[in-house]
Amino acid sequence: MIDLATAKKVVIALFFGGQLVPHPKQRIFQLLGYDVVAIGRLKADPEVTALRRDVKAMWNILLRAERAMNGLSAMRGGAVVPTPERIGSQRSAIYNRLERLVVDVIESALERDGIFCVLIHDGFMVPRRIDHQAMEQLVLEKTGFRIRLTETFMQGPGDEVELLAA
Repeated sequence: MIDLATAKKVVIALFFGGQLVPHPKQRIFQLLGYDVVAIGRLKADPEVTALRRDVKAMWNILLRAERAMNGLSAMRGGAVVPTPERIGSQRSAIYNRLERLVVDVIESALERDGIFCVLIHDGFMVPRRIDHQAMEQLVLEKTGFRIRLTETFMQGPGDEVELLAA
């Protein structure tokens, strides 16, 4: 059985193209403690198979779109975004850019409403509760991305602060 923390790391590795191969250099195999049986179980799991298929299709679409955008920019004499040589680096750059779009929408909306926020990795802290549904809808309208915000309350020195992660 895989614990929740390891399962999350495996999903992230799969998201970025990790392979279900029992080889010491493979990140997922390392995460599973070099357990060949666990790799076999994941490979045989229909939900993992569907996830891998969908992730592969998603990256094919995104990488083709990225190349097409660069081609159009070059044809129009515009700036061409340098493409990292490794596919993993390309995926990471695309993911970070798209994540930044979401963060920019949230940060702008909070600033507009006079709410100070602190950005933290893939989330943010605000001094009071916000309307999750309205923020999620705004992100959908501005970016086309459907996100779900979750909250964790943190106790500061005398103040309650809310951490929201996208």
